[in-house]
Amino acid sequence: MGFEIVLRNYSKFEVSDEYKDIRILFDEGVDLYRNIDESFFYGSSSGASLFVKIKNSKYISWLLNVSCCLGDKHAKDIGLRHFMFIGSNDVLDIISTYDPIIKFVEK
Repeated sequence: MGFEIVLRNYSKFEVSDEYKDIRILFDEGVDLYRNIDESFFYGSSSGASLFVKIKNSKYISWLLNVSCCLGDKHAKDIGLRHFMFIGSNDVLDIISTYDPIIKFVEK
């Protein structure tokens, strides 16, 4: 069972009038995800969306510290990866063992 995120009306370049949807698919699902609603923060709604892969993730380090069954060596062996999606009001953190499939969808 997969896990999919769709970013609607995404502009590849700020100066472009061309908007597309982006489908981000984790074929085999994800190991962990966390959604944080930041709509109550002053000035949080910029309207921009961002998708990034985090290197040297503090979130993975925190996860390893609180986990009863993951250790640094095991996490490196299975290749945990941290992806972050920042929307107008939400931040979605995803931990997965592989990179997603990303497709731009023509409208």
